[in-house]
Amino acid sequence: MSDAKERSGFCVWPDARQLCLRKGLLYGFMRLFSIPLKTLRGASRSLRVDQFCSVVNLSSSLQIELVPCLRDNYAYLLHDVDTGTVGVVDPSEAAPIIDALSKKDLNLTYILNTNHHPDHTGGNAELKERYGA
Repeated sequence: MSDAKERSGFCVWPDARQLCLRKGLLYGFMRLFSIPLKTLRGASRSLRVDQFCSVVNLSSSLQIELVPCLRDNYAYLLHDVDTGTVGVVDPSEAAPIIDALSKKDLNLTYILNTNHHPDHTGGNAELKERYGA
């Protein structure tokens, strides 16, 4: 059996994974977004797909839910089950986020934005006012 097959289902970079899990939800999420796409494209050419980490294979308390917003956008609801921390990324409107949080009886802790455009920040003010995030 090849090394790639033996490692199937495990993270190629376990030290980085453990660092993210130890430092918590926001560190891990921001680290994930800080990886340049150029690096990912280059790595995908030199490594086989089964060598990459998969969210399904990570033992983590992080739950990620895609929340449809506007006509063609998504916000990302992040919930660390162990700590109860809840964050939302790019809430273009508040109503769908409030609905998703209410269905799970969660309170918003953080609002994260990847840029300043309204299709990423439109729900910030209402969410901040309602949850104090």
